[in-house]
Amino acid sequence: MPIHYNASLFVVAILALAYDTYLMWKKGYKSTLVYYVGYAATILGSIVFILAFLLDEFSLVEVYNYSARSMDPYLKLASSWSGSGGFIIWWLLFFSVIALIHRYSVTRSEVGDKEAESYKKHFIMYNLAALVLVVSLFVADTFQTFKVAPIDGVGLNPLLKNFWNYFHPPSAILSYALSLAVGISAISKVPKKFTNLMASLAWLMVTIANILGGIWAYFTLGWGGYWAWDPVETALLMPWLSLTAYFHAIYLNREFRDSLLSLTGFSVAFAAYITRGGVYSPLHGFGGISMSSALLLLMGLPFLGYAISEMSKLSMEAFYKSLRSLYEMTMSLSSLAILGIYFVSFITLASQSLYTVFTGGQLALDVSLYNYLSAPFTLIFIALLPGCSAYFIFRDSKRFLLYSILPSVICAMALTIFTVYMGGFWSPLSSTITNALISIFIPFSLVALVATTAGLIYTIFKKEYRDIGLKILHLSIPLMLIAIVLSGPFAYNQAYFRNYKVTNGDIIDFGGLKLQYTGAQFIGPIGEIAIPGAANVPSLPTVPEEVEAILKFRVIDGAPTQEVTMRVRFNFGSFFRGHGGIVAEPMVVDSGLDEYYFVFTPTSGLDLLYMYAKVIHDRIQRTEPGPTQMIYVHVIAFIAQNIGIEPQQFYNASAAWSPDTADLQNYFIMSFKKVPIVKLLWISSVIMILGEVFTIIVRRIPWRRRD
Repeated sequence: MPIHYNASLFVVAILALAYDTYLMWKKGYKSTLVYYVGYAATILGSIVFILAFLLDEFSLVEVYNYSARSMDPYLKLASSWSGSGGFIIWWLLFFSVIALIHRYSVTRSEVGDKEAESYKKHFIMYNLAALVLVVSLFVADTFQTFKVAPIDGVGLNPLLKNFWNYFHPPSAILSYALSLAVGISAISKVPKKFTNLMASLAWLMVTIANILGGIWAYFTLGWGGYWAWDPVETALLMPWLSLTAYFHAIYLNREFRDSLLSLTGFSVAFAAYITRGGVYSPLHGFGGISMSSALLLLMGLPFLGYAISEMSKLSMEAFYKSLRSLYEMTMSLSSLAILGIYFVSFITLASQSLYTVFTGGQLALDVSLYNYLSAPFTLIFIALLPGCSAYFIFRDSKRFLLYSILPSVICAMALTIFTVYMGGFWSPLSSTITNALISIFIPFSLVALVATTAGLIYTIFKKEYRDIGLKILHLSIPLMLIAIVLSGPFAYNQAYFRNYKVTNGDIIDFGGLKLQYTGAQFIGPIGEIAIPGAANVPSLPTVPEEVEAILKFRVIDGAPTQEVTMRVRFNFGSFFRGHGGIVAEPMVVDSGLDEYYFVFTPTSGLDLLYMYAKVIHDRIQRTEPGPTQMIYVHVIAFIAQNIGIEPQQFYNASAAWSPDTADLQNYFIMSFKKVPIVKLLWISSVIMILGEVFTIIVRRIPWRRRD
């Protein structure tokens, strides 16, 4: 296939950045202005690529695969980061802006000889990382074009046509760019002021990305969970863990702290490899190992090597020195506990990836395995949190053990014995081990909650404004953990779902919530797409992308909302690719901190197929006999054959279909489960983000030191 003209800008970037790297190596980072050309080319090339989506340039294969003319501009923008090439383009764009601004600001300032050498190394590594990203674009065939431009694209995956697609991927990609800069700063050893700022921003963005990803899964996928230790989820958790460990390692030696930052650089390269096909991901639509993803992994290996080298320099003597006081001890041990969770995540992901590489198969690991492996390290961290956040209460290790650890242990033992005796006390359908773990975590989390609340009040009382954001962040952690251990077993355990036949007019009591089904509203057709797989035949007509049904309920009792709705779509592109076609977003009804979770059963979606076929039938009636009419006839036959109905019978039934007489007006099947206190998870997530934002802002204000 021919190459898009935009590729020439990235060729310029390769030449300019390579030449700039050579000049820096010979003469220093201030001796050259070629970097302007290199990063300007990557930024301009990225903008041109994004504009191709907004301007419906379907000659570009990636635009054809992920966009359509009828999509609104915001969704077209979102489609630009939905493909493998677009993902790298946005990563390169964010990283280039960071590199350009940093290089420009340092070049205009005066630095000493030692710092100049660090910056030289730093900017060379910036260039090399950017070059790897640019080369990976070519390896991924990002600039492939068709010889003849199709008249339209095949549209976006229906799961990506979602509000959260506007926020989760950009935050994740920005966190990749910031984390890569953090890893580079660790190896080059530039001043800590810049490193800590980048680390704080990276931590904030990867936190937002992880939280938004969980929300997206919960409110879109319909399985009821917000976290499943999916490979892509787990990979994005890794830079969060390494950065969190870094912020708790302030009393350990610099080499060890730099190793954690270098692990962050490796983590985003590893996460990119996993996300783009390194491991099978049930919840994400990427699969198959590619040369592009392998190249991104290779970019991360120097960070991993440096991290291992620096981590080995942590001597026992240096470690013991970090345990001199209660605060230093809890901070240092917390860092190691978080690092333990990191290695659990890395080892399991690496095992899955190696299995895929050598067997071509897919190694699916149960959620419980991840939970059990990470539980001991998480327990250590939450047990130490009171010492990190409210050390003024305990003052020394003996008081900490007496007033924090000992009560938590006694309550945990008593609750565990009670739980084992009672069976599934916390979660009836979960194992005894899961229920026992909940009994252990609850007391430790409650003690941590009391301690972090006291720490926040003390900080406000003492007017130590620089630390208020950090105390708010600490407060969110036990709240979040309580929400996770109590809601998690209900969220990811599919056995809690129960099926209901919903009949129009009947009032159904879901145990604290009463709903009455009042009928369906049908909407469509929505959008137009090219027939998937027919890019080389641009003369083919477009077809409707999807039709939609809004199922309406009246709330009788149990929730403040008066009316709730469930949205169900039939997407032809998804159906054509063999993914079922019925896309049902769950209906979530609030009740205090609990949420009632309802999912439409796809087998009840035959009305939507009839509705879509009726739209095609009407076009057949309005079209003159010829190739276009025959294409429409084949579309109806294709749907009929794939759902096991004789084509003529399906054609006649769709022609006679009416919204007023549709089966969905009378009844359908849906699944239901209740997820307890899950809203506390969303509340604690907001508190965590606000705490870090406050910390980043306030710690850069030059407060006057009190006498």
